[in-house]
Amino acid sequence: MCEAELFVSTSFPMYSVRVVGDHHIVVAGGGGQAKSGVPNRVEVFGIDLNSTGPKLAKMGHLNTDSRATMNMDVLALNTRNGEFILALGQEGCCQLVQTSYWNLNSPNAPDVSFHRPHRSRNNSLNDDTKGRNAGTFSLKMDAVQLFQTDFSSDGRGGGPFQKVVRFSPTGQLLLTGGADGHFRVWQYPTVRLKLDHNAHKDEIDDLDISSDETVVVTVGRNGTCYLWRINDASKVADLNAVGTKPTLLPEKYRYRFARFLKDKRLNLHQVLITCSVPVARSTKMQPCFLTKWLIGYSGSTLFCRAESVRACGNEVISTMAVSDCSQYLAFGTLGGSLIVCKSENLNTQKIWKQAHSIFVTSLDFLPTNPPRHSSFYPLLSNKSNLAIVSVSADNLCQIHTMESSNQCSWSQLFLILTALLNVAYFFMKFC
Repeated sequence: MCEAELFVSTSFPMYSVRVVGDHHIVVAGGGGQAKSGVPNRVEVFGIDLNSTGPKLAKMGHLNTDSRATMNMDVLALNTRNGEFILALGQEGCCQLVQTSYWNLNSPNAPDVSFHRPHRSRNNSLNDDTKGRNAGTFSLKMDAVQLFQTDFSSDGRGGGPFQKVVRFSPTGQLLLTGGADGHFRVWQYPTVRLKLDHNAHKDEIDDLDISSDETVVVTVGRNGTCYLWRINDASKVADLNAVGTKPTLLPEKYRYRFARFLKDKRLNLHQVLITCSVPVARSTKMQPCFLTKWLIGYSGSTLFCRAESVRACGNEVISTMAVSDCSQYLAFGTLGGSLIVCKSENLNTQKIWKQAHSIFVTSLDFLPTNPPRHSSFYPLLSNKSNLAIVSVSADNLCQIHTMESSNQCSWSQLFLILTALLNVAYFFMKFC
C-alpha cells in the first residue's frame, strides 16, 4: 500500500465522501440493518494544524439509526455561514440534512452530532470534539426531510434501494436513480416530484445532469447509457448504438460511470466523460476506457459525438469524481488504487497503487484553488497542487496530493512561439 499524506480511520465501512465548503470533509456509511454492532453514521472531519503538522481530525457525527448511507451529494446554500444541504441515499429513501458552522469551543456549543428537537444520549458533546483550538468550526447538522425515492420490490436486499443522488448546478433540482430503473427529478426545496421516467429495465448505476440543466445521462446496470431531455424525458441518444458507439471501444465492455464537465468556454456545447469497464472480470490486468463526448445542437437537432477514447489504468474502476474546475478526473479501483487524469486529453497524470487494502467506494477532490482562510490551504498553498480524498470499506479515509501538470497545450505553445517570433522580428528590424 502507498502512504497517504493524511489519513484517519473510522469504526464503520465508508461508502461515500464529499468535500463540504472550505473546511470540512463528510464521510458516510455503516453496517446497515445487520445487528453486528457496526454503527450507521455520517462523520465530519477537518484539518487540524498542530506542531507536528496537519492531520485529519474528527469534528462530530450524525447517527442514522438502522440506515447506512450509501451515496451522497452536497448543495451549497451559504458557504460563509457553513450552510449546506446533504442529500443522503439510505435504502430506498433520501435523507436531507442542513448544516451550519459552529465554534466547538463556544460555551453554548450545541451537539455536533445529530441535532434533534429533544435531547437524548446522542445529543451530548462528544469527547472527540473537545480540546480543539479556538476558532475551530464544525458542522451542526439538522435533519430536514426523509422521503422515498425508489419503489422497487426486488432491489438489493429485496426492497427499494437508491443508488445515486445528484443536485443540479443551480440547486433547483434533485435527481435520484435506483433499483427500479427510474430516474426521478425533484423540485428543490419543495421536494415535489417533477418527473418520473422508467429509463432502464435494470437498476440505474449512475446519472448526471448537464451544466445547462437540459440533458440527463443515465447508466444502467446492464451497461446501457442514455441521454434524455429533462423537460419531457424524450431520449436524445443511446451511446450503445452502432452509429454512436466509438469504434475504438472493445465490444466486451459496458458503460459504468458518466459525468458532465462544467466549461463555460463551450457556449452551447456540453462535454460528457464516460467510463467503461469489462463485462466480465478476469485474473489478467484489464484496462478501463474513458470516452470524451461532445454534445450540442446542429440547428434544432441535438447531436452526440465521440471525440476521443483512451485506456485508463489496468484495474477495474469502482468510482469516479470530477474536480470543481472540471480539468481533472479521479477514479478509484476494485484493487484499492487511485488514478487522476486530465479531462482535456484523458491522459493519466498519477496513479497511487493499492492506496486502500480493498476496493475504493467513493472519492472527491479538495478545492483546486482554496482561499487563504480555507483549512485546506496549507495542503494546497502552491496552486500547482491537487488533492483527492478517498474512502473504502477498509474503514480508512485518506488524502493524497500531487502536483498538477504544467505542460502547455498546443494552442498555448503556438501563442508563445508567435510572441517570441514577433519579439525577435522587432529586435532584428529596429535594433
